[in-house]
Amino acid sequence: MLSIDGGGLRGLFSASLLNGLTKLASDRFDSDISDFGDEFDLIVGTSTGAILGCGLAYGMPLREIISLYINVGEKIFPRPLPKSKLQALLQNRKKLNEQGDKALRSALQSAFGNKNLASIYHDRNIGLVIPTVNMTTHKAWVFKTPHDPSSSHRDDEYSLVDVCLASSAAPVYRSLAAVKNPGNSSTFDMFADGGLWANNPVLVALIEALRVANSEQNIEVFSVGTSAAPNGSTHSPETPHWGITEWGFGAKAIELSMDAQTSVAGEMADMLAAAIDRNIHIVRFPEPNIPREHAKLLGLDNSSQEAHDLLQQLASTAVDQTNQLINSNNSNGILISKLLGNKDAQH
Repeated sequence: MLSIDGGGLRGLFSASLLNGLTKLASDRFDSDISDFGDEFDLIVGTSTGAILGCGLAYGMPLREIISLYINVGEKIFPRPLPKSKLQALLQNRKKLNEQGDKALRSALQSAFGNKNLASIYHDRNIGLVIPTVNMTTHKAWVFKTPHDPSSSHRDDEYSLVDVCLASSAAPVYRSLAAVKNPGNSSTFDMFADGGLWANNPVLVALIEALRVANSEQNIEVFSVGTSAAPNGSTHSPETPHWGITEWGFGAKAIELSMDAQTSVAGEMADMLAAAIDRNIHIVRFPEPNIPREHAKLLGLDNSSQEAHDLLQQLASTAVDQTNQLINSNNSNGILISKLLGNKDAQH
């Protein structure tokens, strides 16, 4: 299965990395995995990872997903969050978020049409698991295709468009997602970004696999990030008293929460896998270290050409590091080699 992190426009890194892996598979193993989603039984994605995951399950070429990030990103985030109180006063964030919501909805509608969770599974036999937060109840909500034989079919009629909007509705950055209840269009639920609790959904992926796989099946989880967080931030004992401006009007708190839980989710998944008497392998694709001075280019809403160039450069480096991992012939390298079509790989 494939697990894809959240991270706003940093999803360009994830899509570019996966696209680079398809080229590596072709160059090194003469393998065609251009329909990358078809390599997996189950795809789990949060926020931007939900968009990428749904695209892969749908069968979208990765180059088209990359184009979506590059061409629509500036419309989704028409203006960065304010850096000062004056900017905050001058910006109409409600209007900007509304513009961004319309742009993303339009792009998703063009990509997915009216496809829903039941029909995507029926057509492609690829399971989808998409974490969100139901603002009506303030509880986690996980959208799922009917891949589980014991499924209640609760989510069958939700469209991919609404599912992606729900999982990527990052507080402060974007509008909440008002999603009509299937079968009763007069009622709706409000959703917020799944990254609030599962920015790295690898633990969600592992638990879902344990639910649906039989006890004899191997479980292999391939986890993709949105580029590593820059190496911390600089502080001094004299400046601990941050207010709303220092916290970037909420943006820095959101990013800190997502970065922290991304790392701990991977650690918890590894510990759970080690504690269970099952054949479980979790592989995290490489994420190059990022100098602290580049942190400003890696905001969730940075749609600049500089940010695009850096993310694609980092993805290219990650592909090279993945190739080196394959050369090392350790367990992770062998599993990646098999994923990319190496018929001689043994584990």
